Amino acid sequence: MGDTVLLADVSSLLEAYEQQEQLNRQADWEPVVTAAPRRVGVYELDRLIGKGGMGAVYLAHRGDGQFEQQAAVKLLALPLEIDAFRRRFQQERQILATLDHPNITRLIDGGLTPQGDPYLVMEYVAGQPLDRYCDQRRLPVSERLALFRQVLSAVDYAHRHLIVHGDLKPSNILVTEEGAVKLLDFGTSRFLDEETKTVTAAALTPKYASPEQLRGEPLTMASDVFSLGMILYELLTGGSAFRASGSFLSVFKRALQEMNPTEPAAAVTDDAAAQRRASLSELQQFVRGDLSSILLKALSYDPSRRYQLIAEFEADLEYHRLGRPVLARRQTSLYRTGKFVRRHRAALGTVAAVVVSLGAAVSYAYREQRSALEEGRRAKVMNTFLMRLFQSINPAYGGRWNMTPVELVDRAATQADKMLANEPSSRAQFLLGVGGDMIFTRGVSEALTVFKKGLEAARQGGDAGLEGESLAFIGYLQAAANDCPAALKSMHEAEAIRLRYQGKVAPEWRFSNLLNEADTALLCGGDLRAAREKSAEAVAFARRIPDDSLEEGTPPRIMKAVALVQAAQLQGCDRAQPLLDEVLAMTHNDSDMAGQEANALFSEGTCLVARGQWADALPPLERAVDVALRLWGETNDITREFHAFHAYALAEAGQSDRAIHEALASVVNLECHIPYSCDAALAFAMEALMTAGDQGHALPLARQIADANMGVSVIGKTGLFVAYTESNQSVAARPYRSAAERFATRIARGKWRSRIERALRND
Repeated sequence: MGDTVLLADVSSLLEAYEQQEQLNRQADWEPVVTAAPRRVGVYELDRLIGKGGMGAVYLAHRGDGQFEQQAAVKLLALPLEIDAFRRRFQQERQILATLDHPNITRLIDGGLTPQGDPYLVMEYVAGQPLDRYCDQRRLPVSERLALFRQVLSAVDYAHRHLIVHGDLKPSNILVTEEGAVKLLDFGTSRFLDEETKTVTAAALTPKYASPEQLRGEPLTMASDVFSLGMILYELLTGGSAFRASGSFLSVFKRALQEMNPTEPAAAVTDDAAAQRRASLSELQQFVRGDLSSILLKALSYDPSRRYQLIAEFEADLEYHRLGRPVLARRQTSLYRTGKFVRRHRAALGTVAAVVVSLGAAVSYAYREQRSALEEGRRAKVMNTFLMRLFQSINPAYGGRWNMTPVELVDRAATQADKMLANEPSSRAQFLLGVGGDMIFTRGVSEALTVFKKGLEAARQGGDAGLEGESLAFIGYLQAAANDCPAALKSMHEAEAIRLRYQGKVAPEWRFSNLLNEADTALLCGGDLRAAREKSAEAVAFARRIPDDSLEEGTPPRIMKAVALVQAAQLQGCDRAQPLLDEVLAMTHNDSDMAGQEANALFSEGTCLVARGQWADALPPLERAVDVALRLWGETNDITREFHAFHAYALAEAGQSDRAIHEALASVVNLECHIPYSCDAALAFAMEALMTAGDQGHALPLARQIADANMGVSVIGKTGLFVAYTESNQSVAARPYRSAAERFATRIARGKWRSRIERALRND
C-alpha cells in the first residue's frame, strides 16, 4: 500500500514538473506577432509577449484616443462558471490592487471580454529577466547584489501585506534599461491565512521551489525566502545550489530528504567569474565566508532555520556590504573581532605600536576610572532632573497641587525632551520608564512614540543596553498593536544587540528583554519553544534576587510574579497551576502586588474554562475583575478584557441574563488604548452574547472583529457563520465556514461549541 501511494505521488510530481517545463519552454519574452490584433476594453492588442499555464500576455496600446499608453493585457484561460476559477480571478485582481510598490507591476484595469474571458490590464515593463540582464551586461557581483536588494524590497512589501508570491524565479523578475527591477506574476500568489500564517500553493517552478512546496505543503514567508536564496545563488556564482537541479531526480530528492547545497565557492567556474568581471580566485573568495553563510541560511531545508522575515535577509546583506558581523554566522568573539579589525585595518595599523606600549594595566585602570566618573555624573544629572520634575508640580513653577498621575506622566515625557536634551543616555533611561506608564495612561500608540524617542536617544548616547531594551519594548508594543512583522523584526534586532554587546547589557535589562521577547512570541505566533526557554530563564533570574534588594529598578517580588504568570501562560494549563499558586501566595493581602494577583487569577480562570469547568472558573474570574476595577478602573482595556471573558464563562455556566448584562457593559464606550486587549474584549463579549442567545447584540460585534487583527478575526467570522446559518442565509454564511471549522476545534465543549457544530452540520 505504501509503495503504491509513493508511486502515485512520484508520478504526480513528475507530471507536474514536465508540464511546468513545457510551459517554461513556451514562455519567451521575445515579441511574437499575433495573427489578428483584438480589442479588450479600450486597449488594442498588438502582439503576444508571453504565455503561461493560466493564459497569455499581450502588449497593447490604448485605442480610445484619450491619451497614449502602453500596457500588458493578460487574458486568463479560466472558466469563470466554476467557482474555484472565479475566486482565483477575483483573488489575483485583489492581490494586484493591494500592491503599490515601485518594484511591483501595477494593476491598471480588469474585467471580462465580450466573449466572457477574464482579463487584467497591467503596467507594461520593457525589460529582461534578471539573470539575462546581469549576464548580458557582465555585471560585477556588487551591482548584482544591488539589483537583488530591489527584489527583496518588493517581496518584503508583499509579505507585509500578508501576500506570499509562491513562484519567484528570474523570469518573473524583469529589469528595465534604467536598472529598475519589476516583480511580475502575482497570479501565483495567495493571501496568508489569518491564523496559521500559511497559504496553499498553486503554480510552481520546481527548480526554484522550496522542499515544502514540492511536497504540496502549505507555504509561509520562508518559502519565498528559499526561492530568493536559489536566485541569489545563481546570480553570484553562475551555478546551481543543488547539483543537477534541473533533473527530476534531484527535485524529488530535494523534496523528500535534506540535501546540503553546494558550497558557493565550489560552484564557481572560470566562465562565471569572467562574466562577473573577476578572476576565478577573486569570485571564489567573495562568495566564501559571510555570503556563503547567508546563502546557506536562506536555503535551509527546514523552514524554521531560514530567515523568517525578508527584512532579516536584507539586513544581513547590508551588514556584509558594510563589513559588519552578519547574523547568519555564529557570533563568536574571534569572528566579531576579525570583522572589527578588517573594518578599521588602517587605523588599527597606525596605532598598534602605541596601544601595546601603554600596557594592559594602565588601559584597564583608565577605563574603570572613566566608567565610574560617568556613572556618578549620570546619577547626579538624573537626581537633578527628578528634583526639578517634582518641583514643576508646584504652582510657582507653572504646575498645580492636584495634578493627576496621567498629567504627571505627560509632563515627565515633555520635560525629559527639554531638560535631558544633552544627556541622551539619561533621557533614554527615563523615557523607558515613562513609556511603560503611558501604555496605561495614553495607550499603545503614544507609548510607542515615547519608546521610539528613547531608542533614538540610546543610539545617540551609544548605550547598547538601553538600545536593546528600547527595541524589546517597541517589539512588544508592536505585537500588542497587531503589527506582528514589525514586532518580530524589532525583537530580532534587540536579540542581535544583546548577543553583540553581552558585557554592556545590565542583568535587569536582559530580564526585561526575555519577558518582552516571550510575550511577543505569545501574541504573534512565534517560536513557542524558544519563548518558553526565555520565560524559564527570566523566572530563574527573578528567583535569584533577594526580595529586599535595592539594585533593580523594579521591586524583586513584582519581577518574580510577572515572570511566573508569563511562564504559566506559555507552559499551558496542564503545568500552569503550581506557578499560579506561587504567585497567589505571594500576592495575598499585598496591595503592591494587586496587579499580578489579577493577572494570576485571570490565568487560572482561563485554564478552567479551557477544561470546560465553567462553574469553577467563575470565582477566580470574578475576583480578577474586582481587582482590575479597583486597580485600573472600569474603562481600562485590560479590565474590559477580564470583564468580557467573565461574561462568556457566565453564559456557558447557564447564567444567561447576567452574562448578557456583563457582556454589554464590558464593551460600552471602549477606548482601545491597548489594541490586543480591546479586540479580545470585543471577541469575548460576542461569544458571551451568542452563547446566551442574544444574537441581535452579538452580530454587530461579530462584524467588527471579523475585520480586526488576525488573532480574533476568526472568532468574528465564526459568529457571522453561526448567525447567518441559523437565519437560513447559507450564501452569506459560506465565506465564513472555514473559519468556523478551525475555531470549533480550539474551544472547550460547551454551549457555544455546540452551536458552531450544529451550524456546520446544517450548512
